[in-house]
Amino acid sequence: PLRPTTIGVSNTDLIASATQVAIGRPPMQTCALSEPMRDDVPPARITPTTSLMVREYAYDRRQWTDGHEGACMAVTHDREHWLLDKRREIEERYDRVFASDYDLRFPDIGATHHDFVDMVVSNLDEDSWILDVGCGTGKHWPAIFSSGARVIGVDISAQMLQRAKEKFPYVTTHRQAVQDLSLSERFDAVLFIDVFDLIGPEDWAPTLVNLRSVVRPEGLLYFTVADRPPDTELEQSLAMARLRGIPAVSGELAHGLSYQHFPTDEQIHEWVDETALVVIKAGRGDGCRHFVVAAEGSVDPASGL
Repeated sequence: PLRPTTIGVSNTDLIASATQVAIGRPPMQTCALSEPMRDDVPPARITPTTSLMVREYAYDRRQWTDGHEGACMAVTHDREHWLLDKRREIEERYDRVFASDYDLRFPDIGATHHDFVDMVVSNLDEDSWILDVGCGTGKHWPAIFSSGARVIGVDISAQMLQRAKEKFPYVTTHRQAVQDLSLSERFDAVLFIDVFDLIGPEDWAPTLVNLRSVVRPEGLLYFTVADRPPDTELEQSLAMARLRGIPAVSGELAHGLSYQHFPTDEQIHEWVDETALVVIKAGRGDGCRHFVVAAEGSVDPASGL
């Protein structure tokens, strides 16, 4: 069962207390909540290259909370159920807040994203099939169609898929979380763009296994991972999360309403290796790390596409 507690302190004091915990000092005394506590310390700096989820969270926090900013309650429960709750919250946030005008808010595709998508589709034959996992409203589909390829979309948000259907009514879509991805078809390429930072470290390797399972033996998988914030920022977030009873781990920004996970480059390569994949092309840009991978032995890694 959940064990709620309240922390009746300002965010400034909470950060100071979190810092004390991080350096091994006991936290300050907590007391009953005397006034609504606002969670107005963003989980990351908001810049033009800040990853999408963080920017959306900062932009829409008031609307997402539906006016109930009241107590920021710390809850303690096991990590497995907490991650499932986070997945449900992400789904609901996209359904309730972002889907209705997502393309108006975020109309642009970054230059690096565009170049990597173009790189993948240009290496496919006409009439190839691409699976876009975490497709959202289908922002990358025009580039796919222009190459002569065809696409199927998968997303956790029913409302985001509805927006995609309104724009591209002839495209087949499936509502699934990538952690539960199960399709009988196999594809010439799979895209997983701007989603991996919403996946916890426990699910990284299984997610790569799921994605690899729907790629044909000589197919390509392109995924992005948001750039990692400074370690000091991650450490502060972790300390604040622990004060609130949140079972976060190193590399996560999870002290507030939002959730993001930022693995190191070394961790990413370890998970890729564990899944018997090899990196064909890698790069940085648009606030993300970009990877095109393929099954071991299917493509010469030195080719670089």
